[in-house]
This record gives sequence, structure tokens and C-alpha cells, in this order.
Amino acid sequence: MNLTIRPAREEELLGIAELVADMDPWKRLEKTSADLRKIFVADTLRKVFVACQRDLLAGTVQVRYAGALGRLGSLGVALDEKYRDGGYIHVLAAFPGFQGQQIGAALLDYAEALTSEVSPRVYLCVSEVNTGARKFYEHHGYRKIGAIENCLMQGNTEYIMLKDLS
Repeated sequence: MNLTIRPAREEELLGIAELVADMDPWKRLEKTSADLRKIFVADTLRKVFVACQRDLLAGTVQVRYAGALGRLGSLGVALDEKYRDGGYIHVLAAFPGFQGQQIGAALLDYAEALTSEVSPRVYLCVSEVNTGARKFYEHHGYRKIGAIENCLMQGNTEYIMLKDLS
């Protein structure tokens, strides 16, 4: 697999938001491309990276580094003090046509390596209905440390997952 991972270019962000909005779980959670544009374009604290295969966008990962868990407090989630620091992976996606080719694993490894330079752990949230993603993250060493009920939409539970990087 000839794969290159690099920072996303500004002119690619809107297209990335469109691609992700048309994928599950975002589609199932009724998140529109306008919702995702806010995530990819407006939030400059998050860093967006893309995986490219033969100059085609194959996937993306969006990460915040140390101290990123303030967003969970805004959702009414109280984390144990020992979990207060860490990076946060907000979006990880292998685009249609590139799934099943280890793109997600490569992007996850990349985000973890960058995060490990500034933080001893990394977090992410995964929807309870996204069982494939939960298994993927567990296979890559993540463990569930909490849950947020009625998150993103009524009736949806998001699981908070953690991986120690040290």
C-alpha cells in the first residue's frame, strides 16, 4: 500500500466535510455537511490530516492535543481526575472505495504518534450503534471509561474510550 499522510490543505476541508457527512455514523446521527464544516473548518484547535493513495484522498483523522477534554465537561460529563489530560480524536474515517485497506489503522497510528509527543493518553468517543468502530478501537488498545447518554441526538449513547500511550 502506497500511502501518504499529511496535513489537510485548507481548500480540501469542505470536500472532506461533505465526504464524512455522507458516511455512518454521521449520516445515521443526522449530521449534515454544514454541521461537519463547523468541525473541520471553524475549529482551528483541531488538526486535520488526510491519507492519500495515488494522489486520491483515502481518509481523514482530526485530532486535538493535550487538554482536549474540556468539550466533555460542556456535555455534562464528569471524568475522574486521573483522566483529565490527553489528546482527543474527533473524527477518523476511511473514505468509500478505500475501506478495508488499513487506512483507518494507519491514520489512527499517525494521530497517536503525534499525540504521544505531548500527552500520555488519547481519547475518543464512539456511538453505541457503531459496533464495527468500537471493535476496531478495542483491537487497537482502547478501553471504555464512560458513556454520554442522549449525545448528538436523543436516544444515542456515545462511549468515551481511552488508550494509554506511555
